[in-house]
Amino acid sequence: MKQSVAISVCCPVYNGERFLAEALASVHTQRFTAWECICVDDGSRDGSQAICAEQARADGRFRVICQRNRGIGATRNRALEAVRGEAFIYIDADDLLLEHALEALWRAREESGAQLVVGRMVPFKKAQPEAIPERQAGELLEGEAWAREVVTAIQNAYSGRVPFPSWNKLYDRAFFGQMRFLPGRYADDTHWTPTTHFAVSRAYLLGEVTYAWRRGHTSASSKTCNAAWLEAHLQAFTAMAAQQVPASVRQAYSQAILQPGKWMMRVALRSYLFHPGEVAEAEIAHFAKGLLRAAIRWPLLPRLRLWLLAHRQRTLLYLISLRQARKA
Repeated sequence: MKQSVAISVCCPVYNGERFLAEALASVHTQRFTAWECICVDDGSRDGSQAICAEQARADGRFRVICQRNRGIGATRNRALEAVRGEAFIYIDADDLLLEHALEALWRAREESGAQLVVGRMVPFKKAQPEAIPERQAGELLEGEAWAREVVTAIQNAYSGRVPFPSWNKLYDRAFFGQMRFLPGRYADDTHWTPTTHFAVSRAYLLGEVTYAWRRGHTSASSKTCNAAWLEAHLQAFTAMAAQQVPASVRQAYSQAILQPGKWMMRVALRSYLFHPGEVAEAEIAHFAKGLLRAAIRWPLLPRLRLWLLAHRQRTLLYLISLRQARKA
């Protein structure tokens, strides 16, 4: 008798052959067996498709979907559309699920009744994580306590109890199955995380590490800053500004949005300085103005701070251009 699918593991893939086999092996060796793994290849030009196909031939629980290159948001959405499990989880093609991950996440879901279960993660750079922190007590958060954790996640993408990225979280399909990522090449989590996390009133924070995140390998945020990158984040911030969040955390949420806004403009400025031609001054100015337009729904103080930040950005660019003109 064919086993029913409890958890759908969604793995977006693009030119990931270096670590992809390890990522899929970490799914294959799960102690929890009622899973399927949906690999969506986003037009890879390396051997990624072959790796996915080989894994699917060896284990029928793996499914492979191939599409023309459309970007990470559309790829995550394509996987979500194919989900058959009661719940789903994302894993990036260069990361690892610890062997007890699905078992622990599913158990917490069943015991707590939470629509969202968040596992702990550990960063690593080598072949395997060197040390796994000890298990802690799990915690069910509801109402304002959960909303505050989401704000913290927005402000501290990897250091808080709730990692900002979409991976390492078990989402209830009945609740989240109709939600979608913005279909761009960048900023997939910038919109998805606030949208999904503020949609629930209670979530369970797992006390044990379930996910190993490979640091510094393929991060688009640290290696990419171009016109499309800026435009994608601008769209995400505009969508975030329209979120209907609880009144009690509206002010804190608005302040939180400022943090990645500052970071985006710092990265854009750095790219403008050290990689001429990749990002133009006009594109940075467009991004800054767009943030101001998106901020119209925020309280007055965050809007004022953002205006000052954008003004300072333009002043820095003007001084830089003067200096470059003198050198010429």
